[in-house]
Amino acid sequence: MDAPAVAVSGDGKKVAIAWMDMRSGRNDRSVFWTISTGAAFSPEVSAADDAADIQSHPSLCIDSAGEVHIAFEDLRGGKQIRHRTSAKGSKDEVVTKGEGECTFPSLACGKEVGMAYEAGGRIRFRILK
Repeated sequence: MDAPAVAVSGDGKKVAIAWMDMRSGRNDRSVFWTISTGAAFSPEVSAADDAADIQSHPSLCIDSAGEVHIAFEDLRGGKQIRHRTSAKGSKDEVVTKGEGECTFPSLACGKEVGMAYEAGGRIRFRILK
């Protein structure tokens, strides 16, 4: 395991953890995450809908409504940032489409969800929700 990320809700009742994992035994990393809303964590799951390629550098936050957000690098179709939430049925989506190589997402939550990341040698920022 590598590059852990953690987020705690404002009321302290929800904790989310994400990390890069090489459980395949090769150097293809996947991002996994788990959420606790009490004494135990939910089963860990892949952050990516399709973990066939490499995912890395997860970032987490929990918004004011208690929804967990994760952003991570993904190599499908070039190095892009994908985002998903803990909402039932949520799928990961590319949030940096057309921006070239994008790396190192960093999320911040409140009433809105913001993300800073590297793209084209610059730091960029966007509101995701």
